[in-house]
Amino acid sequence: MKGYSSVILDVDGVLFDSNTLKHDNIRKAASEYAEGEKLEEFLSYFIFHNGLPREIKIEKYFGEGTEISQSLLNRYNELNQQTLMTVDMTPGARNFLMETSAQMPVLALSGGAEHEVKALFEKNNITSFFKGIYGGPVSKKEHIKKIPIQQPCLYVGDSKVDYETAQLVDAHFTFMTRYTQFDGWADFFEDKPEVTIIPDLTYFSRI
Repeated sequence: MKGYSSVILDVDGVLFDSNTLKHDNIRKAASEYAEGEKLEEFLSYFIFHNGLPREIKIEKYFGEGTEISQSLLNRYNELNQQTLMTVDMTPGARNFLMETSAQMPVLALSGGAEHEVKALFEKNNITSFFKGIYGGPVSKKEHIKKIPIQQPCLYVGDSKVDYETAQLVDAHFTFMTRYTQFDGWADFFEDKPEVTIIPDLTYFSRI
């Protein structure tokens, strides 16, 4: 891939079609601890801030270090453990990894739990394509401050948090729309012509 020296990839919604499954799981988990308006408010916050570690989002609404927060986190982790290995890779993802990793370092940067990401990569036999795999509970913004980035860098994500993280290292941000849960993305990026908008990773096989 011409024009770049490294690539950073989000995981949920970019490499894997896992956003909907995780939304279902957090709804199931949270419905045991909240209902009605409070439940919907929490879910809206949780989804809007895709890319943030789950610990931060849960403690925002249920309190830092509280028994409810820990129980909800444990239940969500349990549901992910039961279901996450069933998700499919997104169109073009495997080919993109095979071709790009042969040319430059590829890094995975996820808001999901790092151990879940690594298990999912192992299950799909893609671990060897990555120079580094980073996930929660450390945030993307904290990770990226410590990762050596070879410039120019391409960052592909599907959330506002991804865009903000890319800005911290002057990476060229590319927003992937196919599985995003960022409902306001079109308006948000309307005045940001430097951002490339793509449907999925098959885009790179056509340029």
